[in-house]
Amino acid sequence: YFVWKGADEVCEMGWDPGQPDSLAAVARAIFAEKSAPELKFSFFLPELFDYIAGHSKPPTLDEMRRQKYYIRKEALYCGLFKLISDKLEMRTTDGLLDRLRSSNYIFWDMDHF
Repeated sequence: YFVWKGADEVCEMGWDPGQPDSLAAVARAIFAEKSAPELKFSFFLPELFDYIAGHSKPPTLDEMRRQKYYIRKEALYCGLFKLISDKLEMRTTDGLLDRLRSSNYIFWDMDHF
């Protein structure tokens, strides 16, 4: 499944990782439904990025002369500082990790400890 936010932004999507082609089916459905010059995803999934990069048809030289093509990966880092405050009363690393997991915090490379 996938959910649109506005005319050109996917704000949520899901697939069954137990089914080999489910991510591909969802990605194809998204691109089949919209033919906008630019589609946005308000989240980053490495699997989706790799699928799009690996299955995009490269433009011909004539197409590149007429129009620019981009796959852009932008990430805005919220940071742990938004979840950590004096009010949390955590004393251990395990307590911090439990708090982050219960908040569905997604760890970025720079957050690992």
